Amino acid sequence: MKAVSDVEAYHALLSAVINRAIDDIQGIGPSCYGTDTDRAMAFINSEYCEGFCLELGIDYETVKKKGAVLYQCFLIK
Repeated sequence: MKAVSDVEAYHALLSAVINRAIDDIQGIGPSCYGTDTDRAMAFINSEYCEGFCLELGIDYETVKKKGAVLYQCFLIK
């Protein structure tokens, strides 16, 4: 079994946080309530999420747009 480097573990953690926020916006996170959805969207729009995306080398605008589309669907429900 290959050992995971500190950088790989750090990136996996950042990715998990972003994925959890997206799941919460979709309403599929564990015990997800309306306030969790609002907090998740606030995180997606935050400079923290932007920094995480920068560290991971992923396009923040794409993440932000996906979050916005999912949040609009949540609001329509």
